[in-house]
Amino acid sequence: MCERTLIRRFHKHVGLSPSAYVRLARLEKTKFLLRSTTDNFDIISAHVGYQDANALNKQFKAQYGTSMVQWRRIG
Repeated sequence: MCERTLIRRFHKHVGLSPSAYVRLARLEKTKFLLRSTTDNFDIISAHVGYQDANALNKQFKAQYGTSMVQWRRIG
């Protein structure tokens, strides 16, 4: 199966591209870790596959409309 066919089938069944699915899974794991641990943002970002906490925070804010700091405070 070619890559394009796989991506198309994945999107048909899941409703997201594979990259969007992985990004969303990482962000959901980030929400969980922010609520359930006291780990700092560098540790959390490494745990979910980001090399930089700032890059993760930018994606987090774009997805949820709030920063990781704010999410942890209200969580």
